[in-house]
Amino acid sequence: MYKLYFQLSTLVFSLLIFSAFSIEKVIYPQTAKRELDIEELLHIIIDASKKDFGPCELVSHKDKVNEAKFRYLITHGSVYDVIWSSATPYLEKYLIPIWQPIRKGLLGYRIFIIRKQDQPKFSKLKTLAEFKKLTVAQGRFWNDVEVFKANNINVQTSTDYESLFDMVSKGRVDYFSRGVNEAPAEYDDRKERLPNLHIEQDILVYYPWPKFFYVSNKNPSLERRIKHGFKLIKTNGQYDKWFWKYNKKAIKRAKLKSRRLFKLYNPLFTNESLLNDKSLWFDPFE
Repeated sequence: MYKLYFQLSTLVFSLLIFSAFSIEKVIYPQTAKRELDIEELLHIIIDASKKDFGPCELVSHKDKVNEAKFRYLITHGSVYDVIWSSATPYLEKYLIPIWQPIRKGLLGYRIFIIRKQDQPKFSKLKTLAEFKKLTVAQGRFWNDVEVFKANNINVQTSTDYESLFDMVSKGRVDYFSRGVNEAPAEYDDRKERLPNLHIEQDILVYYPWPKFFYVSNKNPSLERRIKHGFKLIKTNGQYDKWFWKYNKKAIKRAKLKSRRLFKLYNPLFTNESLLNDKSLWFDPFE
């Protein structure tokens, strides 16, 4: 009897020790270079939440997948605990959205990569109707495609990200629409290979295009954790520090206030009430 009691006591003690030191594991997709800042933000959020929610290990999934496979995995029992993406009803159907714009909606302000010789053509544009006559390059499975089509803008697509820059360089499209935070680095990385590329100087297009974290509906506790961590880093200043660390130079370089603004409609953004809270959003004209 004593031996059995000792064994049970040892087992209970071992389970308590294991529970005390067990670490939650959170899996997210492999991160593209242009979104490494978001990966860093996720780590900041989780670190901020550790005091209240315990230890957590963030793990990047071993497989790199394209947009089509990514959507399939979400629909058929995602292997991911958390992802980040622009807002779509599709994702809201399968995952739990965390309604905090990751980059303050900065990605909704679009500038263009064009050919140098085409700058005069863009400088002459005065109206949205004139702008809509041009053709944009976009990734085939990118959600932006639906936005441009909803606004009656002709879109040429490719499944290969790098080929989108070649399409511009060869004059097959008029422009490649990029976020203010994306265009400078993308141009700098390719200006030697494609010397006729150019960052367009006069036009700024805007449509609500925030990125959000989405959590697996199998893990609602992670939703609470990320919300809590996000609130903490907004309060203590870490969030603003992170935002300006990655975006200040690009915003300054784009000279947004001197550009002509054209606004587009985004049929995929359903939570328009968020736009009423000015504290959530970046405004280049403030």
